[in-house]
Parts: sequence; structure tokens; C-alpha cells
Amino acid sequence: MLTTVYILQFFFMLFILYLIVKTMKIKKRNPPANFQKNKEYRISIVIPFRDEALNLTKLLDSLINQDFNGEYEIILVNDNSTDDFMEKINKFKKLNPQTRILISVIDNIFRPELHLTSKQHAIETGINHASFEWIAFTDADMILEKNWLSSLADSLTDNISIDYGHTVINKNNNSFFVSLQAFQLEFLFATTYSFHFAGIKGSCMGNNMLIAKKVYYEIGGESAIGYNIVEDQALLTSALKKGFNAGPVKPFIPTAITYPCSSIKQFFHQMLRWIKGGSTDFSILHFIIIFFGLQNAILLTSIAGLLPLQILCISISNFILLWIHYSLLFIKIESREKNIFFPLFYLIIVIETIIMVIPVIFMSPEWKRKRV
Repeated sequence: MLTTVYILQFFFMLFILYLIVKTMKIKKRNPPANFQKNKEYRISIVIPFRDEALNLTKLLDSLINQDFNGEYEIILVNDNSTDDFMEKINKFKKLNPQTRILISVIDNIFRPELHLTSKQHAIETGINHASFEWIAFTDADMILEKNWLSSLADSLTDNISIDYGHTVINKNNNSFFVSLQAFQLEFLFATTYSFHFAGIKGSCMGNNMLIAKKVYYEIGGESAIGYNIVEDQALLTSALKKGFNAGPVKPFIPTAITYPCSSIKQFFHQMLRWIKGGSTDFSILHFIIIFFGLQNAILLTSIAGLLPLQILCISISNFILLWIHYSLLFIKIESREKNIFFPLFYLIIVIETIIMVIPVIFMSPEWKRKRV
């Protein structure tokens, strides 16, 4: 038993050292002074929404003020809203008559026989109405930096059909709960970025990504993917299986801001949805997650004094290497989080993982105010 623990510790150390070397080799690319390349692209921005009247004005304001030099349109897909969203949109249009950006609002007529979530169906509806050859996705509860769209377009290459940006949490207050969410999201994006350069692909965020329309249709769209509560992850996985390449924008600096969960219950169901939805299609990422889980279990067990002192020393050394790795990553992605708090937040992430084991097995998450 102890021999197995030592072997796991040794390979974990090698893996983190490998990630550190790969991270150190990442060249920081400054954004071009004048975005000329993105003139080549024409982009349809598809935004499914439900009861987001309070957020739509801020989103639209950030979208019409993009520094993107190419042509783009905004397609808002109403997914069975019951609030006064249309009043807000019409008021916004009246206050911004000078905008050259076409803003379309279409209703999603949900068809249960397709066996999709309503959001998947809304995405499909939006893409079918798109005029241009590239599709950008975001959510209604977002505020986008001026360089959001140009960053996505400028990072495309001949062998990249999907790229994704860096999203951060809006720290609307300094509470510990909001800070925890901000750090955890940053941790996920930093991990995704690191894994990409280590040759491990398979994660993104659907509120900040760009895909070629022809690739979407070659995959078969949401209809081919089937019912999935993490539609962005499923879309990326399907594209990778078909041989299409995906990657992060360069530089991977924050370009999109989302809002934190307003309650612990909402946060719990979001985590439950991510874990359960992301585990439906097994990949190398799942082996790595299990690998990290075993290392964390060894670390906690050794701290509790249930394992020999040598294992405790190795576990702490591995943790320090992990801290160094994320310190480098946070610099590379120009993180707004302070990595000095990494030990505290990482410990909470480990505890959350342990707590979530039983709910993942026995509970279903809430999604769009419905139990999945």
C-alpha cells in the first residue's frame, strides 16, 4: 500500500514539473497595436437568454462598443422569458440610434421531441439565423471588454477552428463568498490554459468562445450532440473528436466579466451541474482529475498523521510545486487574483471536492430553474 502511495507521489511530482516547464516556455504575446487582421472576419454573436432584462442593457452596451474592425451582428435568442426584456431592448435601441450593429431578437420555439435542453435548442436556433461565417457565443449576464471580439478573431489561425477567451468574476463586493468564486473560476481557466500547452485539450467556457459555422454544422450541431447540461464542453469535445483544433486566445488576458452566484444554493447547483455534465464523456482529463484527487487525499491523510513522515514531506513538496506552477500561470494570464491566497483557496477546493462526492452520486442539479 505504502509503495503505491510513493509511486503516486513520484509521478505527481514529475507531472507538475512537466507543467512548470511548459508554462515557462509560453511566450507572452502583446496584442497588436492596430487590429487589422480581424477585418477578414464577419461574426454573428449568438446570445440565448431567459429573464435577463436587468442584464441585457449592460451587455448590449459593451457589445456595440467593441474595437472589432470587421462586420458583426448581435442575435438575441429569447428562451421563454417572462420579464420585460423587449422593453429594455427597445429602449436601448432608441438611446443608441447611431449604432451600425444589427441587433436581432428571435423567439426560441422549444421542441421537446429533439431531446435537447432549452438552452441547446436556443443556441441551435440562433446559429440557424446567423448571417455570417463565424459564430461567437456569450451569455446575457456578461460585460465584455472592448477587445473581446477582436481578441477572439485575432487568435484564429489556419489550423484553429474554435478558440476561447478568459472570463473572470465581477467582484461586486469584497465578501469571502465572491472572492472564493472568483478564485475558483480563475483556477479553472489557468488550468485549462496550462493543459493546452501541455497537449491536454478538452475544456472551455461557452460565454466566451468563437467557432466556424461550417465546423458547427459538420459536427452536426446540438442535435448530434444530444441532451447535455454543459453544452459548451460537449460542443468542444465533439469538435475535437472530429479532428478540429481548438485553443485559447493569445494573449490569454481577461476579456469577459460574469457575475458571481448570489447564494450558496445557486453555487452548489452550478458546481453539481459542471461535475455531472462534464463527467458524461470520459477523457484523459478525467484521469488527471482522479490523479489530482488521489494526491489531495494523500496530502490530507498525511497532514492528519495517518501516513509516515516521509510521505508528508513529499506531499508538502508537491503542494509547493503546485503553488509555484499557478503563480507562474497567474502571471502569464495577467490574473486579477492574488496568488498569495492559493493555499487557503486550494484547501477549500479540496474540501468542496470531498463534500460533493455524495451529491454527485445521488442528486440532480437545477438548471434553468428546473431539476435536471
